[in-house]
Amino acid sequence: TLNMGYYNVELSKLPLVWNSDLHWIGQTSLVNIFAHTDLRGTWTFTGPRCEITGHGQVLDLAQGAIVVDNNSVLCLSNITLDNITESAIRCMGNNSKIILDNVVWKQDAGSSYIFDQGSIEFMNKVRMSGNGLFVYS
Repeated sequence: TLNMGYYNVELSKLPLVWNSDLHWIGQTSLVNIFAHTDLRGTWTFTGPRCEITGHGQVLDLAQGAIVVDNNSVLCLSNITLDNITESAIRCMGNNSKIILDNVVWKQDAGSSYIFDQGSIEFMNKVRMSGNGLFVYS
């Protein structure tokens, strides 16, 4: 668990493979990604306004997941989300919210994505690609 409070966290400026799970807790906290990051664990976010800013980089979710805790908000901005599968990005409750702001969303080939809990908001430009379905129910 990493209690960020109101602080920002900067990840490596070199390509990164993240193998472990981490629970990020913050108020108005920011995680900066400055290089291609291969997430192979689960990042869980808890707080009223957490953000991952990608600075145009890729966050590969082929073997990882992003979870937004109940009563929490996560904004994903200026990032390419790659290899998204059905369970790669999800909310834990109906009071959870994900904001996509200037995001490229690339679903894994042939994989459908079902968003069935919480809410999702699209800001600015969000481009989605892949052969599977994107279902918001």
